[in-house]
Amino acid sequence: MGKMIRIKRGLDSARQNYILELGELVWTIDRNELWVGDGLTSGGIKVTANIENNFIPNDEKGVANGVATLDANGLIPSNQLPAIALTDVFVVDNESEMVNLPAQTGDVAVRTDENKSYIKNNSNSGTINDWTELLTPIDSVQSVNGQTGTVVLNLSNINDVTFNSLNDGDFLSWDLNNSRWTNSNTIDGGTYYG
Repeated sequence: MGKMIRIKRGLDSARQNYILELGELVWTIDRNELWVGDGLTSGGIKVTANIENNFIPNDEKGVANGVATLDANGLIPSNQLPAIALTDVFVVDNESEMVNLPAQTGDVAVRTDENKSYIKNNSNSGTINDWTELLTPIDSVQSVNGQTGTVVLNLSNINDVTFNSLNDGDFLSWDLNNSRWTNSNTIDGGTYYG
């Protein structure tokens, strides 16, 4: 059987007041720590100090309030990442349906009752205040010949138009003398024979 090596042991409080000789080892029986002497430092130098400063216990890896780990590709596994919200779009019939959606910040609700769209803000009150209306720019054409909404024009709807009878192949031309549109079968003074 080989020779036994004995290491000094004692309470940590006793070690703190003792200057260990160079290379001398002390085990603290109350803290389960190993210290080595340098001949100068009272209490010695903790053998595992550098390891402990850079050590992360297994029960702190890949858990909440711990640290993320890396997979074989050097990436954080998806089960350690929070849900990533790619904007979901929900089509709803009314405000009640919208405020009860399982939506996250950035999701969009399209309201069929109003023909408007809303984006979920970061409020969580369970009310309309959780949503911000997305503004749609007003179209540049507000009305056509005084009509709004879906407009279908007939010749009778167009102001300043004079025509006796409109035949296939006739054109409307601007009458400079009378400041009106008139029907014509000529283009630039020539006759058009459709």
